[in-house]
Amino acid sequence: MGVYVTSSEVLALRAVSITGVDEGTVDILIDGVEAQINTILKAQGYIVPVTGVNDIQMIKAYVLRKTAADSHLAARGSDDLPGWVEEWLKEFEQWLEWIVDGTIALEDQDPVHPGRKARRNFVRVLPKVEDDA
Repeated sequence: MGVYVTSSEVLALRAVSITGVDEGTVDILIDGVEAQINTILKAQGYIVPVTGVNDIQMIKAYVLRKTAADSHLAARGSDDLPGWVEEWLKEFEQWLEWIVDGTIALEDQDPVHPGRKARRNFVRVLPKVEDDA
């Protein structure tokens, strides 16, 4: 279970019609996305997990969309991605870049070590989803 988002919140995004992914898989994906965010924020000098209301809401929005997109990828693969998956993945990557380069910052806390710069060297790992058939 994530710090910022729960699997039920991700699965409730019925507009994206995520099927073929169970709560356990979504929890794994949430943990991975949140770890990526927290690692970058910590490298930027922030205390994680964040606790400020504004910061949590901002992070929650990105974790929800990124995890929903990753859930779709886990269930259906990367062939013929719907537009929303591509858009949400690009938005997430752009947001991380803005955090890393200082274009945006957390609202509710200042970095403990200002001026630190995170490096982004991540590999996306999606859990295997078994076919029920």
